[in-house]
Amino acid sequence: MENNNKVKDYVSFQIHKSLVNLYKRYLNLIEDIQEDHNTMIDKISSKIDQNTLKNIDYFDDNKYNYLRKKILDIGNETIRDIEKNFDFIKMEFKDENEK
Repeated sequence: MENNNKVKDYVSFQIHKSLVNLYKRYLNLIEDIQEDHNTMIDKISSKIDQNTLKNIDYFDDNKYNYLRKKILDIGNETIRDIEKNFDFIKMEFKDENEK
């Protein structure tokens, strides 16, 4: 039975680690998008009036933080759901010497 729990813990840990890596990649993506957005805003800042620039600057720090929080919330919720479902799983391994 102890060996079964170790396997279950290992599988749970690996899923958790993979999900954390997934939402870290999403965070990297929104950082890239924000950087691209800021580059474009800088390029056009001298060509249009400041009021128009302010109106099209949608990816500010508030938007970034909002998206970051959503990604983290979704990732954490997914991990909690998986861990909750793991409570319903019983893993048993048959000893290869058993018949």
